[in-house]
Amino acid sequence: LSFVPSQFTIQPGQAQAIQITADVGSYPAAGQWAFATMVLSSPGQETLRLPVAIWKTSASNPAALSKSAPSFAPPGSIITYEITLDNLDAITHTFRLADTLPLGLEYIPGSATGGLAYDAGSRQLTWQGEVEPGTLGYEVTAVTPWIPYVNLGDLATPPPNLCGLFTNCDDTAVQFDLSSESVTYYNETLNQLFVSANGVIYGPEGHLGVACTACPQRLPNSAELNQVMAGLWRDMDASNGIGQWYAALLDGWLPTDTVFYANWNGVAQAGDPALTSSHAIAIVLDGQSEPDGRIYYTYYYISDRDRLEEAGYTIGLENKSGDQGKTLAYAPCYDSGCLPDAPAGDPPADGVTWRLDPAIVGGDSALTFTFQARATAPAGTLLT
Repeated sequence: LSFVPSQFTIQPGQAQAIQITADVGSYPAAGQWAFATMVLSSPGQETLRLPVAIWKTSASNPAALSKSAPSFAPPGSIITYEITLDNLDAITHTFRLADTLPLGLEYIPGSATGGLAYDAGSRQLTWQGEVEPGTLGYEVTAVTPWIPYVNLGDLATPPPNLCGLFTNCDDTAVQFDLSSESVTYYNETLNQLFVSANGVIYGPEGHLGVACTACPQRLPNSAELNQVMAGLWRDMDASNGIGQWYAALLDGWLPTDTVFYANWNGVAQAGDPALTSSHAIAIVLDGQSEPDGRIYYTYYYISDRDRLEEAGYTIGLENKSGDQGKTLAYAPCYDSGCLPDAPAGDPPADGVTWRLDPAIVGGDSALTFTFQARATAPAGTLLT
């Protein structure tokens, strides 16, 4: 075991966090416990002994460890293998990587990259070292059964239709100050949110310059809008009276927690009043029973999915700098100001709620290793 820091001084009433790292390379096998003791001692103070238990397991998460190579190779050909290792944790970890070359393959001397070392006796390629903390992002889960869509305009005491604040309810946004409340987004605390008429919520650092709020784009993207939660980002227009647009703090949608809830109810596409949809974004306020940073996207209906595909839309999320984010579904728009990109995914079916949870998703911290081997086995041999 190693401890960071190994020595420290704390004043009365203060606390000290200690990072414990266990090197499990010498453990006999996965699926077993190992035990140790951390000793804290200080002159004139009682010695503290804290038990530490470690469970060794083999990871099978393809986001953490993956290997790729061609599916087929003729005898005598040279195969290039690629291994990707990532750290799906918020702290630095030491990893030991080992890959055994199967019979029927002959290692190409000097072909290993990334620090891999080949041992001819064991036919193993190995590497050991530290991997930096993974990349912060969001994991998406479909909620079953779905949490029903609520139109705030149907409440007994509804909040005002935000379109009533504007002469022309198109490409507008309303600022909401959360007062003593806050939400967490990409590990930052936000006390202010902007609700856009175009189906998204963004933070105070998401629209600092010139941006086309009616132009959905693939995420992440350094171009504004940034710091955006795109429940269904499209060029909406409720100025013709087709649809309503609301936002408020809402109790009762979740069993015990309050959410900041915004919904776009039956709002038309700009220039196409026949294309309408109803969806909502719910953000859990900090300090409640559900985790800080949790977000919900809920979808009541989309009137015409083919027309939505033609018009362009984005479902996803992104941090304030536009370098981290995720596109869940996207079709490009081609109007002036749009940044067309390759389409991805499909919008959810009607009556679906997605839960978005903060998570270490990896990516920037990933290490890539490669090596080459010549196929020496006869045709028809299975090589792994």
